[in-house]
Amino acid sequence: MRNLRLNALLRLIAASWCVACGVLSAQSRANCHPQAGETRDIHTAFDCIGALFSEPPVHGTLGSVAPSNGVPLGIELEDEAHPITSKEQSSTIHRRLTLVGSTGAAWGLSGDMTRTAATTVVIRPNKDPCHQHWGRCTTEVPHMHFNANYSSIPTIYFFGLGPASPAVRYQFGEDRFGAEVDATHPVTNWLDVGGNLEVVQTRVKHDNSSTGIAAVFSETTVPGLASHPGYLHPSVTVILHGMSVYETAPTAGGAMAKRPIPTAESTTAAAQAENFKEPQGPTVKPRLTYTWHVATSFHEFLALGDDRYSYQQFTYRGERTLVVGGIHKPGDTWASRTFCGHGKNAICDFGSFTLNSRLVLTHTNTGQTVPFYLQETVGGSDVNSIESLRAYDNYRFRGPDATVVQAEYSIRMPKFRLSASAFGPFVFYDAGTVGQRAEDLAPSRWRQDGGLGVFVMFGGSVALKGYVAAGAGHGVKLGASFNHFF
Repeated sequence: MRNLRLNALLRLIAASWCVACGVLSAQSRANCHPQAGETRDIHTAFDCIGALFSEPPVHGTLGSVAPSNGVPLGIELEDEAHPITSKEQSSTIHRRLTLVGSTGAAWGLSGDMTRTAATTVVIRPNKDPCHQHWGRCTTEVPHMHFNANYSSIPTIYFFGLGPASPAVRYQFGEDRFGAEVDATHPVTNWLDVGGNLEVVQTRVKHDNSSTGIAAVFSETTVPGLASHPGYLHPSVTVILHGMSVYETAPTAGGAMAKRPIPTAESTTAAAQAENFKEPQGPTVKPRLTYTWHVATSFHEFLALGDDRYSYQQFTYRGERTLVVGGIHKPGDTWASRTFCGHGKNAICDFGSFTLNSRLVLTHTNTGQTVPFYLQETVGGSDVNSIESLRAYDNYRFRGPDATVVQAEYSIRMPKFRLSASAFGPFVFYDAGTVGQRAEDLAPSRWRQDGGLGVFVMFGGSVALKGYVAAGAGHGVKLGASFNHFF
């Protein structure tokens, strides 16, 4: 039966690709064949692949299925419109339909629409352009997002509940349907507020085989094994974000000085180079770009028809990135050949340092509990392909509370410094754990690992990572992760 489902799914994906082959062929001709006077090289190949997986209206996609379900491949249809109101204000409507399957018989279908508010763009001297709306002028635009999705996942691993669960692997599957609407409104250039309303229904699938979860566990030991209520899920979110650019001031001391954030028009490589004066002292004029994004949310999960499974949740997610770069003046050095482009005032890229952190705290009233399939997982990647302890198996530790901290340094290979499609090495460190209560998440109880790997980017987003990780106590683990990047 599973092979029949897999064959039918692969035929559906193949048929979808054939329907779109005319569009994909046109994109291939435009992006994969060198122009007169150009030569075919690896840079051209990456641009070609990136175009086939990014350019509307029809393109391929990876990801969107849970890990441990084989290699994903799908097709995506998208379009964008820019209606103009009677007051000469503009907005954007972006629509997307995605169908993805995998070699492990997982599949998913998703439809999205995002609409930004109608705004007037205001050009300000020596500042970024801003969007005038509701008496404010901000660099971000208010928007609403609608989504409906269905997914069928045949394989999700289960090792038990809590941070001390044994390394004995069982499995289950799930079918999930969800529909949601969310809105985000920028209050200032560094503060956004938002809200979300979701309806979701999950059905757990299991068998009585020796590796099936039902062969060992019951509703008593694993809440949610027999009962799968639907949920009404409202939430509110506060987002803090910003970016600062520091560069060597053109003074005798050469001290680092904060610069205005570049405008949209000045973010191209040519414009960045033009905005810099040629350094008089060192070969490379340093430039640091620091971005940060912090989101805190409060969630209410209201179980429909069975209040035993209702709960509340607080989440925190933070990402901080420091991009180390610079401008290189004429001269031929090892650093310029390795990290910089060619020519006068070439852009240099010395890599990016990223620090990610995540905290989830769950509250239940007396007599209530969280279904096991909705609890947080730490280890490998979770059901949404979010990485955590990469030296461990996917879904290795499961609990209602969780925390993860990750540090990573990555750098693009030469010739790809300024390209939206690129690849390069990275090194990483992970730490985290799960628990039944907040005190279980103390740093002294964290598990840790580290490793190195290679990433592949298409269209400016990471599509695939392959890595080697160690620290779990059972040798070296080879791993890979696919991200839904378009």
